[in-house]
Amino acid sequence: AYKSTKARAAVGFGERLRCTPPENKTNLTLSGLILGAGFLAPIVDLMDSTEFLYQTSLLNDAGRRVFNGRFAPIRALSTWNTSLALYLLSITVFNLRPDGEKSLFQNLTGFTVQRSALYSILPPVAEAYTQYVNTSQFKESLHVPLYFEMNSLKLLVAKWLSGDFFRDIQEKFQSALNYQNILLYTGQVDALFPSTNFRKYFSTLQWTKKQEFEKAGRNTWSTCRDPRRVAGYIESITNFSYAVVLRAGHHTTLDEPSSVYHLTSSFMKGGNFDNNLKCNQTLA
Repeated sequence: AYKSTKARAAVGFGERLRCTPPENKTNLTLSGLILGAGFLAPIVDLMDSTEFLYQTSLLNDAGRRVFNGRFAPIRALSTWNTSLALYLLSITVFNLRPDGEKSLFQNLTGFTVQRSALYSILPPVAEAYTQYVNTSQFKESLHVPLYFEMNSLKLLVAKWLSGDFFRDIQEKFQSALNYQNILLYTGQVDALFPSTNFRKYFSTLQWTKKQEFEKAGRNTWSTCRDPRRVAGYIESITNFSYAVVLRAGHHTTLDEPSSVYHLTSSFMKGGNFDNNLKCNQTLA
């Protein structure tokens, strides 16, 4: 199971494992891939959240024009200067500035974090987690130097990976759709990688079961703990399922832990995923 930026690494790993000649293979069986809120589409297309932010009233008409205008130069630079393109992206949405200056998203919306359209600051549980991982006790348990601060190398790592951020993995992704068993899910109110952006990109992919998937019905699903409440939507065919998790932002497991647990555990059980997803409970 891989989430966000790690999803593209998961696709690459799965395809490398599948394509390795038998004589060179390790004793490892890959049963499937779980890709949550994944960085699978071209980064500029995926992160241009202008329309999503406008439709959710986080941007007005003026903000919409300003925000949309920033992505044109990023798109142009991404073809020949990925470092500069990443810098512009970082001051637009990523907020990787070491000087603490706000990103364009933060200035236009007043939000501190760009994870969900439903909250403007980190939830208390996320703040508590950040504080905990920066404690000496936690660092010592993982043999991490006590002077190290969480995310302190984020900007440096981003620079090292700037080329990978803009690398097109469409061919690998299409191959994975053809040969792998995949559960892919997005968050309904993800303000960083809007679900609608991914869906638009996904519709352009060419894979052997595309027509079968397009004919598949869209159904609601619920958790067993709360069968009356719709947890999300699911479209499913053999070897591929695409789900939307309602009320979830970019950090889907933080926002809707019960929904994501039920979704992913149903997939990992094996057998018929659709049947696993259904709860055998009778409504009173």
